[in-house]
Amino acid sequence: MMIDPELILFLDQKKQIENSDGYRHFRKLLKLRFSYLTFLDNSIELKRTFRRFASEHEDFFYTPAKLNKRQRTIVRQLYNAISSAQNLKEHLRKENPSFSQSPGDSDLLYFFRELRNMLVHHHSFSLVSRRVGSTQAGQRSLEVFQSMDLKPFVDYLNERKKAKSISVKMVAQINDLLVFIDTLPTGFSFEKVFSSYCQSILCFYRYWQNSYILSNYPALADLYENPLLYKGKVAPEPVSPLHRRYLGLLLRHGKPEAET
Repeated sequence: MMIDPELILFLDQKKQIENSDGYRHFRKLLKLRFSYLTFLDNSIELKRTFRRFASEHEDFFYTPAKLNKRQRTIVRQLYNAISSAQNLKEHLRKENPSFSQSPGDSDLLYFFRELRNMLVHHHSFSLVSRRVGSTQAGQRSLEVFQSMDLKPFVDYLNERKKAKSISVKMVAQINDLLVFIDTLPTGFSFEKVFSSYCQSILCFYRYWQNSYILSNYPALADLYENPLLYKGKVAPEPVSPLHRRYLGLLLRHGKPEAET
C-alpha cells in the first residue's frame, strides 16, 4: 500500500505548527476566552432580566406569584454570573501564576465572592424589588430596580468569621467587606453594584490578556505569519482561517509600544 507523499508532508507540517510556542500560547488564549465568554453571556443575561423587570414592573408588583417567580430567575442568573466570574479569575491565575495584577475593586470582589458562598450554603438571597417615584414639573417619574436586604448577609458573614477552619487572611477580608457594606445606603441599587463588579472582572481579563500577548508576542506573531497558515495549506485546530483573523486582532491590540 503506497502512502500519499502529500499527506505525509501535510501531517509533518501540521505537527510542526502544533509543536510551536505560538500555537501553545494561542490555544491557551482561546481556552481562557471560552471562560470569558461564559461569564459575559451570564452577566448579559442577568442585565437583560433586570431591564425586562423594569419595563414590565406593573405586571409583577400586582401579582405576587409572578413577582416571586421573576425574583427566583434573577437569583439563579446571579449565581451563574458570579460563579462564571470566579471560574474566569481562577483560570487566569492558574494559567499564569506570575500575574499579580489585582482584579479590580477588592470590596466588590469580596462582596460577590461571599454572596456566592451564601447562595451555595444557604440557598437564599434577600432580593428586594423596589419602585421609587418622584414628581417633577407635574410629571411623575418612577425608577424600578433590584436591591437587597443586607441584614441576612451581614449575619452570615459574622457567623462565617467564627468558623474554626477560617484563615486569618479571610477574616481580615470579611472585616473589610463589613466596613464596605456599612457604607451602602438602605435600598441601594444592587444592579449598579453588579454592573461595577462586571466592569472590574472584564478589565481584569483584558489586562491579563494584553499582558500575556505582550509577553509572548514574538511567538504569536510567528504563528500568525506562518506561510502554511497564511496560504491556507495547513490549518490544525484551533487555527482555522477564522481563528487566524482573531489572532491578528489580538496582535494588533497587544503590539509592543516600540513597534506602534
